[in-house]
Amino acid sequence: MTRVILYIRVSTDNQAERGYSLNHQLQTLQTHCSKNRYEILRVFQEDYSAKDGFDRPEWKNLLSFIRNNKGGVEKIVFTTWDRFSRNQVESRKQIDILRKLGVAVESLENNFNLQTPESLLLENIFLTLPQIEIERLSRRTRAGMLTARQQGCFMGKAPRGYRNTRIGKNSTLEYSNESTIIKEVFVRMASGNYTTEETRMWLLRKGIRVSKNAFLNLIRNRVYVGEIEIKEGKKIVEIVQGLHPPIIEKGVFLLANELLNGRKRNMVFHTEKFDVYPLKGILVCPIHGRTLTGSKSKGNGGEYHYYQCTAVGCTNKRIPVKEAEEQIESILSKISFNAGTIKKYKNILTGYFSSEKKHSEGEIKKLRRDLEKLEDSKELIRKDYLSNKLSPSSYSELKEDIELEREKIKNTLSELEKIVNPVDEYLMENVPILANILKFYQNSPGRIKNRLLGCIFSEKVEFLNGKNTTIPLHPAISVLSAFKGVFDGSKTKKEVLDDPFFNLAPPAGLEPATL
Repeated sequence: MTRVILYIRVSTDNQAERGYSLNHQLQTLQTHCSKNRYEILRVFQEDYSAKDGFDRPEWKNLLSFIRNNKGGVEKIVFTTWDRFSRNQVESRKQIDILRKLGVAVESLENNFNLQTPESLLLENIFLTLPQIEIERLSRRTRAGMLTARQQGCFMGKAPRGYRNTRIGKNSTLEYSNESTIIKEVFVRMASGNYTTEETRMWLLRKGIRVSKNAFLNLIRNRVYVGEIEIKEGKKIVEIVQGLHPPIIEKGVFLLANELLNGRKRNMVFHTEKFDVYPLKGILVCPIHGRTLTGSKSKGNGGEYHYYQCTAVGCTNKRIPVKEAEEQIESILSKISFNAGTIKKYKNILTGYFSSEKKHSEGEIKKLRRDLEKLEDSKELIRKDYLSNKLSPSSYSELKEDIELEREKIKNTLSELEKIVNPVDEYLMENVPILANILKFYQNSPGRIKNRLLGCIFSEKVEFLNGKNTTIPLHPAISVLSAFKGVFDGSKTKKEVLDDPFFNLAPPAGLEPATL
């Protein structure tokens, strides 16, 4: 009797419906062996694709069995050549290996005598047919996927923030429980207040772990604005509107990518950074004249924050944030005024900041006009596109440029509108504040602390080797300090006028118009 091994294989669930199930193959092969008086030594069966060759677990076990029983196996029997392989080149290699081991291959379908010279031609034909079939199937699949993408379907695994779903027969996406977090990622990137790594670490703290490359791909993925990319190879040839809902606005996406690519950096610091470094922009290095910047370092299991000079080789040592804060609070503790003094200060600040406020209001009006012009331009190119004066690619490019510029203006406008002058918001509405300015400062958020110090100091405070060396009080504060003596009875008006601090004030008096 001929000693044989049976090899059966399926790679997809629907193959069972076409007669390729493991049980069906086994029964067919057993019947064939019984008729031909074959002795079945072993049955190897697996659920694995054959399109990429013979890198399959059970096939490797089959070869090991043959080598361990050299001379004991005469044939490998399978139902059809596509169960053996769908790769002609790899099939030839395996047949040669088996022949060297003294093992022949036999297919129940299209079997032939391998002893004749003509058999080589037949063998190559039958080994090639499965490969032709799978390549035809692959082409039909790719064509079907291309048509589906052109119709707005999403093909593949859903990206973060979405999950796969279907609308009828169409494959698409719907929001997942991560969609809100992904939206915040784009908003943070578009703001320019965070680096790529800071945003990725924030995402990690939210429980979403992504590698650096995966994060960059996430930010560049147009799926998040509701679009589908049509590619030829790696080249994008078309962008269509998807069936799925967008997570973010197009303008936010474009601005986030512009910042990601390093073309623009927004230097407005977010409130969170002010909360960590409230003295940022207030302190200066007396050696190089550079404003001290905030920095952090890790050690002993924690993070430590400092202010330091950015000059290369600067000998001015960095100062811990807490120590700098304590020194500033020490200065503020010496500033305290009664109600009469505060009223004078209120009048001074009203005049001092009136021009700044007018400038901001004028800038806000200008930005709103610019937004209206962009909306008009957007409508104009839409009409040109509908009347065939613009090609789809030109229209898409112009539209993206307008949306990007619109998003930049909206961000700038938002910053101007949300930065409320602390004098208007606090000093003008809460007169008693200066009676205990230290307590007010300690209880304020970082942004208000920073703005308040800008009102108190006329220049940046010099810090040398961790100690402040100057206290450049604003002229208004100096005048207020002088008048404090009049109100509390410790000085006469003549003494106030002779006080050097008072001489820092404008000579025409305290009327707001003169400041």
